[in-house]
Amino acid sequence: RQVHCFDVKTSSWSILPIKGDSPKPRHGHVMVAVGNRLFIHGGMAGSAFYDDFHLMDLDKMSWSNIRRKKATPSARAAHSGVAVGKDIYIFGGMSREGALDDLYKCDTSSMLWTKVELQGPPPACRLDFGMCQVSLFRSLTRVTDDQDLVTQVQQTKEILDRELKPGSASSRDSRQDTGSESSSVTYEIPQPNTDDEDEETPRAEGATASLNTPMSDGKEMRFLLVHGGMDTEGEIFDDALVLLTEQPN
Repeated sequence: RQVHCFDVKTSSWSILPIKGDSPKPRHGHVMVAVGNRLFIHGGMAGSAFYDDFHLMDLDKMSWSNIRRKKATPSARAAHSGVAVGKDIYIFGGMSREGALDDLYKCDTSSMLWTKVELQGPPPACRLDFGMCQVSLFRSLTRVTDDQDLVTQVQQTKEILDRELKPGSASSRDSRQDTGSESSSVTYEIPQPNTDDEDEETPRAEGATASLNTPMSDGKEMRFLLVHGGMDTEGEIFDDALVLLTEQPN
């Protein structure tokens, strides 16, 4: 239950004197930083899975337990979380029933959770995967409402294939070699069709979903990128899943 801090300047470890009631001993939990605050969710100890949510304030050097409210993520471990602005996204993991594929968002300003209902084919249930935020700056064009979700998935896949592959204008190696800014690309994001929400959607690998479309010209495109992982049956994944999050204000 101790908090260890690594000082990158001195390359030394220390134990922080954090006040308050710290979380119970656990592993497989999520820890996400938003500013000078660290948020911890879930984890497990022995056969027990946790669904609690804790905040460590580094300015006050204190712990606090955030009480559960509506739509909180279920007890889980081996999931992953990432901060996008002031929001925390938590995806997947495992519970007593097996691997999970649900996505939740927490607004750290209000401490309210929202379950994100994905549009389109859901990804396979998984745990022990990698997740991070990816940002692309592109000129975006509004499109008509009659374009379907399949077109949206294909267009998002095309731009990510083009921009994130090694040697592309947006890749880290390319930017370091040339020192140039990302090139301008026009990318169309359709408005998802909500008329068929009740229809059953087949499961597919490599799913892509949009939470907020269309976006105006010149806005930053923020994605959640999920890679790999495994299920509770021992299948190991090598896919990459992409979720387009809300555009910043």
